[in-house]
Amino acid sequence: MKYVHHKYEVFYENNMKEGSPYTVCIEQEDKKCSDKYLFETSIEDHTHYYGQDVQRYGKGGCK
Repeated sequence: MKYVHHKYEVFYENNMKEGSPYTVCIEQEDKKCSDKYLFETSIEDHTHYYGQDVQRYGKGGCK
């Protein structure tokens, strides 16, 4: 698909709730971060952040 992530990434391999562990990657397409899931991603991976459904959160006025 030729999509390239930016060089720096803070990657949560969990539900992204407060206090959850994360990895900071400083190389583009670092296999220690999201690039290790090249073929295992889903649309839900891009609609849920920090325990929030982004669409519902936005429609609810970000509350």
